[in-house]
Amino acid sequence: MSVLVPDDLIPEQKETFQKLKKVKSISNYETIRKAKNNNRIPVEMSVSVMHNNAGDEIGTTEIIRDITERKTAVLELEKSEEHYRLLFNVLPYSCEIFDTKGRIIDCNPSTVKMFGYEKNELIGQLITNFVDEDTIKSFQSLFPKILNGEKVSSEATWVHKNGSNINIIRSAAPILDSNGKVEFIFGLSVDITERKQMEESLLMKDYAVASSINAIVITDMEGVVVYLNDATVKMWGYKNEDELIGRNLIDFWDGEGIYQTMEALEKKGFRFGEDIGKKFDGSVFPVQFSASIVKDYEGNPIYIFGSFIDITERKQTEGSLRKSEEFNRQIIENSSDCIKVLDLTGNLQYMSPGGQKLLEVKNIQNYIGKSWINFFKDVDRKAAQKAVKEGTQGKSSQIKVYLPTEKGNPKWWDAIVSPIIGTDGKPINLLVLSRDITFEVQFNKELTESEEKFRNLVTSMDDLVFGFDENKRFTYYHSPKSETLFVKPEDFIGKIFSEIMAPHINDLFEKAYNKAKSGKSSTFEYDMEIEGIKKWYSARISPVILNNNFSGALAIMRNISEIKKAEEEILKLNTGLEQKVKERTAEQEKTLKEVERMNELFVGREFRIKELRDEIEQLKQDKR
Repeated sequence: MSVLVPDDLIPEQKETFQKLKKVKSISNYETIRKAKNNNRIPVEMSVSVMHNNAGDEIGTTEIIRDITERKTAVLELEKSEEHYRLLFNVLPYSCEIFDTKGRIIDCNPSTVKMFGYEKNELIGQLITNFVDEDTIKSFQSLFPKILNGEKVSSEATWVHKNGSNINIIRSAAPILDSNGKVEFIFGLSVDITERKQMEESLLMKDYAVASSINAIVITDMEGVVVYLNDATVKMWGYKNEDELIGRNLIDFWDGEGIYQTMEALEKKGFRFGEDIGKKFDGSVFPVQFSASIVKDYEGNPIYIFGSFIDITERKQTEGSLRKSEEFNRQIIENSSDCIKVLDLTGNLQYMSPGGQKLLEVKNIQNYIGKSWINFFKDVDRKAAQKAVKEGTQGKSSQIKVYLPTEKGNPKWWDAIVSPIIGTDGKPINLLVLSRDITFEVQFNKELTESEEKFRNLVTSMDDLVFGFDENKRFTYYHSPKSETLFVKPEDFIGKIFSEIMAPHINDLFEKAYNKAKSGKSSTFEYDMEIEGIKKWYSARISPVILNNNFSGALAIMRNISEIKKAEEEILKLNTGLEQKVKERTAEQEKTLKEVERMNELFVGREFRIKELRDEIEQLKQDKR
């Protein structure tokens, strides 16, 4: 057998035989053997001593099993698990593993980052402890499907540790054991809060477009109408939008102008101008329009956007057409934003009068031809440089930068840098639209400083402070070191007051909270037992008003247990004093009665003496 043993394992083979002399049999140990081609083969061996009929040892028997496939499978499994763990930890999405009761047993760093909790605060907790009520109901309806082996997906709302809501798209899938039963559940959450906000913004813009006094039309790339607003229906004299949807733009124009516009859109991507519209009754009217190709995120054209204004009255009063360039120039020059045109190297070519006013520029010629990038410093300069570079590549970008006025007054700007495309489809200039956001930046700064002052003020207080949202949920707390909370913060933050406190306190809180909704503060006292000790508190509930709307309440609880104890002592002293007063009064009344009795005796004796004196005097007079 030594020919099968690799040279480096001969010592191991000798040790095995030495051990075999003592134990007589060794089962299922793993080692390496050598094939004919000298390849090393992992094997599992069982070795035992052979005996003859007389019981003498005559040799050994070895059972060797090739475990190459098993070893390879184990290595592949370890590699797969390592790949899974790496993927689990680096995914930018929240990933969690749950048991079949809905308890979190593992989560990745993105979960911690997204929802604000430390990992140890999440592990072992039910997922329903971190979502709003609507999501709990959704989970309850979907969970049985997962346990039945289905994959599910839904929108949900996770409550961040700071109390804010996070909108997510959540997918969950069962993890099966070797018997095909659901052993764990894998959940993946994608934060769509920003998307939700964008959807709301888009919805608002959609309302704005729908109610615009301008006619708004959207067509596919062939010019077939897919959307229009009410102003379009009225402007063209139709009854409803159904009479226009699905028809080509060509049907609503008189002459060849529409063909020129479509050609311009194909070449340049946009066109401004004037044309002659044709109404439902066949009459014509002058229209000013702007049309542009709208592209998706990958730069592919997806539809044509057009905006139209009936300029009949203007034509009648002005008597002539205005060129689109002049019209646009008037719009730019009358804009309150700072509008600039740069060449492809970033040098300033033009600045609107509104922009000159915002930047307090006395003589714009001092800046024309100079680098717009060099107007900025440090990180703002780098941002401007990057925006110019992207503009020359045909991309638009948005930056927020600081640039003071010529007089040194601070200004913050939200700037959009876009390419101006030439007839050859390449950028010829750069357009910079800058909006003054100084007030917004300063407001946010002041708000941050105000919040910091509030936190410092609260943390220095010796009282308990609790914050509630408009639905009576705990959102915030401050507890001084001298006070012990009734329950741990993680057991009450995000919950309703009535879920935590005793009924007799709930009634008091409910009345005070309803009063706060009407904008009034109120105070009440209550007692509760904490760690076996009865404590008294004075609570003041005040409303929190934001933008003239009730957004919650602030509760300040002061421990008045010592005051209550003092009141009880005073009450005891008063009771004892009253008893002593009663006893003393009774003694005085008894003494007074005795004095009155003695006085009556004394007065009676005086009267008797006087009578005797009168009688003696009368006898004396009689003797005379």
